Order: sequence, then C-alpha cells, then structure tokens
Amino acid sequence: MTRNRRTLQRVTGSLLTMLLCGAPQADAAPQNRIGSPPQTPRPLNIAGKEFRIGMPREQAMALLAECCNISAQSEQGTFILSKTAPYMLLGGISFRNGRVSTIEKDEKQSQNKEAADFVLAFYRLLLDGRTTSQSAVTMSVFPDEISNAADRHIVLAFPDGRKIRIKHGALDTGDVVVDLTEER
Repeated sequence: MTRNRRTLQRVTGSLLTMLLCGAPQADAAPQNRIGSPPQTPRPLNIAGKEFRIGMPREQAMALLAECCNISAQSEQGTFILSKTAPYMLLGGISFRNGRVSTIEKDEKQSQNKEAADFVLAFYRLLLDGRTTSQSAVTMSVFPDEISNAADRHIVLAFPDGRKIRIKHGALDTGDVVVDLTEER
C-alpha cells in the first residue's frame, strides 16, 4: 500500500471517527429543531480533561495546567498543546466575559495532497455551486458489512432530497477506497 493511500485511509478514518464520536448517543437529548431552545453542548474531552462552554476561565486554565501546555495566550484565548515533547497541537480555547465561549479539539491534521483534494471536493460539493451555503441536514452514520470488506457510510440528507455520501471501504486485504458521491 502506498504512503499516500495510507495517509488518505488515516484521514478518512479520522473523519469517520470524528463524525461517529460526535454523533448523539441513543440516550442523548433530542436534536434542536427550528424554533426550539438551544441544547447545552456536551463537554469536550481534551487530554483527559472535560471542558464545557460557559465554564469559568479560571477553572479551564487550571485544567489546562494539569494536562497540557498552552501557547499564544491572550485575553481572548490560547492554543492547547500536548504536555510532553514532541509537542502536538491539541486544540484551542476562547473566552468571553470570563467564561469559555468556544472549545476546539484537533482530531487529525494532514498535509497530504490526496487528503486535501478529497476535503476540497467535499467542500465544493456542499456548496452546490454557490459561494456560501447553510442548510439543516439529517446525518446518518452506519456500517455495511459484507463477506470480504467493511464499508462505513456518512450520509448528509438535505430537505430538497439531495444527499451527499462519504463511503470508506476497507477490504480484508488491507486495501481501502474512499468515495464521495452526490445522490438525488
């Protein structure tokens, strides 16, 4: 298997993991509907510590001191780095009015051209010929097992019937394929 193929497999697997891990659990509160009050976001775990939107800045900084290094700190926020070398970017945290306003966790980063081209194609497909796009979608994430392979699907279904599917297929031989398709 070529190096580019392995990198693309890792990036795609990370995208699937991120979407799978970020999906609501069966016992989670129902999703927001238009006109309903916003749900409280679940905590985000970074380096074994849980961070929540709205937690006091002092509490968040104390947790960061336990688990991580910080870089480029300002009143507005900081980058979060691993505690030991080699130092890896783990995410970022922002503050407003003395409280956590945003938290970001870096799941995967790649400088591989094939992976970058895949993400750019996904971005352009989501735009659907426009310069910006915003839409409510229904996301389905599910596996499809066959005798010699496992497929993992992410399907974004738009209200107008349009669907975008990302499929990661892994053969028992170790070969992988990633498909990005649009369906009507």
